[in-house]
Amino acid sequence: LSPVELFATKINALIGRSAARDIYDVYNMVKHQLFVSDEEKTLLRKATVFYLTVGSSRKDNATPTEYTDFPQIDKIRFPQIRSQLLPVLSHREHFDFEKAKTEVKDFLSKLLVLTESEQEYVREFNDKKYIPELLFEDKEMVNRIKFHPMALWKTRSR
Repeated sequence: LSPVELFATKINALIGRSAARDIYDVYNMVKHQLFVSDEEKTLLRKATVFYLTVGSSRKDNATPTEYTDFPQIDKIRFPQIRSQLLPVLSHREHFDFEKAKTEVKDFLSKLLVLTESEQEYVREFNDKKYIPELLFEDKEMVNRIKFHPMALWKTRSR
């Protein structure tokens, strides 16, 4: 996986399952400014939208087209951090959980402002139509994901 794909899957995991490690990983991506150019951020957003659609474990299977709040992130509590994350961190490393939550939610609310085409991709996907050309303009990228097994499985008619 490329760094963009890796962090897109981490963002998807954070939004979907909200594990302590997920917020730590995404916070470090933000803190260390791994993606600073507009091009990198655009690709990260598009990859995240892709993984939010194909990798979603939502009960209703509908991926949102707007991300203004992140209730799953708010569900993470310090006892989870203390029991699941702190034991695996270096003793020298300090993790400010509340700061991480605030900065990650701020970053995601700015990153996940979908273009009209990206919103259309999500709406079509929710309606069981997989049209990757709405998400990616790059023909090579579209060809790589056109037959993605999860995308095809999730959009098949039942």
